[in-house]
Amino acid sequence: MPKFAGYDVVKDASELQLDKNMYKVAADHKMTFSQLLERLNPSKPDDNLDAFERQLQRFGIVTKSIPEKGIYASTVEQFLKAGEHAFANGANNQPLQTGVPPSQILFPEFISRVARQALITNTDYNVNDLLATTRTINSSTYKELWIDTTAGQSDQPDYDKYSMGRVGEFGTFPRVQIKWEESAKSVFKRGVQIDMSYEFQREASMDILSIVIQRIMLSQSMSLFKKALDKIFTGATVVESSSLDSASTGGKLTYEAWIKWTASFAPYAPSTYYMSLDTAVKVLMMEKPNVDPVALMAALKQGPVTQSIQVGRGLWKDVTIFPLTDGTLPDDFILTFDKNYAAERIIQAGTDLQETERIITQQFDSVVISIADEISLIFEDARFVLHISN
Repeated sequence: MPKFAGYDVVKDASELQLDKNMYKVAADHKMTFSQLLERLNPSKPDDNLDAFERQLQRFGIVTKSIPEKGIYASTVEQFLKAGEHAFANGANNQPLQTGVPPSQILFPEFISRVARQALITNTDYNVNDLLATTRTINSSTYKELWIDTTAGQSDQPDYDKYSMGRVGEFGTFPRVQIKWEESAKSVFKRGVQIDMSYEFQREASMDILSIVIQRIMLSQSMSLFKKALDKIFTGATVVESSSLDSASTGGKLTYEAWIKWTASFAPYAPSTYYMSLDTAVKVLMMEKPNVDPVALMAALKQGPVTQSIQVGRGLWKDVTIFPLTDGTLPDDFILTFDKNYAAERIIQAGTDLQETERIITQQFDSVVISIADEISLIFEDARFVLHISN
């Protein structure tokens, strides 16, 4: 029988041996508990449930009500005690571990899954909209990416510095050096504790617990979103609007300055612009010429002319303005970046192992949701800031 990390890989969910050490094993392999279950009980292409959901089904745990079908979610107590009798005597080769029902081992991951899903269901403040990727680590420190080009390319335009250079026979190709920064940085742990009374556990459905977790994560998603924006904004090169148009001063944004700035991002292609609410009003109300040159080009394309004029290279395409009402960005600053290259999120795997241990060993009067993470830059030149000159 094949194995992974010392556990048997099984075809039937009922054959999977659950134990609380799986959380540590998953963290050591930079996985979630759900990922580990998938490795041990792989899903087939036609499966409607993933490995974790098959374990819930195995123990008869219902996490979401379907009233129209007469199906109602299990209570918290039912979840924690599911399988207690069926496996008390080691039935199906699944012995109780120090009196802990096997289903209780699933409870911390259920909490984590609800929290992870809630982070990305907030469509207005979804941190994944800002990030190129997410990296997991198994320590409390990480190193940022360090990218450099050879000195021979220092005279190249910004958009050429990563390009393949033409060389003669026996020539040396331009080099791009990629490594980790010398100094390590720390991830910081954040969390919240949910205290549950005995009465709540007995009577509350998993639906209600999920709603509580989702509301907590709604605030967390906003906090993480702002944290990512602050990281991307801090240290970015600032372009003064007056350097693009001498008339764009005194806190006034001119159309000429806006057009020149938004056409200067090559080879990057940002499409969302972040700013304070007052700054967004300035952008929306900036005075345009009597004849908008972009609108004129569109009109010429339809008019009685012999030549069609089009704007190339995606210039002045539709963009999204994202106004922020909480002081995340200062007034008169506009931030944009190419989300495919600017930043990543670093997550420390297994940061909640201590809390997981407490839940599994029946000390579940409280549940702690915690995470240790940080935002790290990848390509610093993929971010752009415009300051409306005073």
